[in-house]
Amino acid sequence: MMAARLKRLCSLSRQVAFDSLFDDEPCRSEIVGLFMAMLELLKLGETHIEQEGIYGEIVLYPGRREDTPEENE
Repeated sequence: MMAARLKRLCSLSRQVAFDSLFDDEPCRSEIVGLFMAMLELLKLGETHIEQEGIYGEIVLYPGRREDTPEENE
C-alpha cells in the first residue's frame, strides 16, 4: 500500500523529495515504511533516486535511470 502511494506520487510529478513525504514530526515507523517502499520501487525499476553527498537530500524520479557516459567509465 505504501509503495503504491509513493509510485503514484512519483508518476504525478517529475521529482519528489523524500523528506517532503512526511509531516513535520514523522514517527520512526513512518520513515522506515516509506524508505522500504522506496527500496521496493527501486528494485522493480519503477523509480530511481539521486542524492548528492552522504547527508544530501534524497530525490525520487519516475522510471529507470538513464546511464550517462561518465557513469559508465
